[in-house]
Amino acid sequence: MPVDLEICSILHRGRAEDALPIIEETLGAADINADQRQRLLFLKAIALAETHETKGAIQILDQLIASTPDQWEFYFHRWQLRLMALDKQGAKEDRETGMKLNPKQFSQDFSPTSGVF
Repeated sequence: MPVDLEICSILHRGRAEDALPIIEETLGAADINADQRQRLLFLKAIALAETHETKGAIQILDQLIASTPDQWEFYFHRWQLRLMALDKQGAKEDRETGMKLNPKQFSQDFSPTSGVF
């Protein structure tokens, strides 16, 4: 099983704390390409969010958005995290940007406490 699928499986089972060491080890591998690194960083942000490390998760999503500003998923998860962190202005900005990238997804209301992953 590819490592990102293994990590997703662990996250889906609600065991984000178990996923983080695997993510870190894989990120340290010399043979990952830029796309794999980006995917692993995204999964790390999700795992951090699920372990209530909101600030760290937002920082990773900030980096991902800076390098790939057309990925609506990054804005979606940062939007939800900013809502949880009570950053209303930041959440509003992420939702507005997200609406331009994926209007269907961002026109819905989501509860930030329903889980990020």
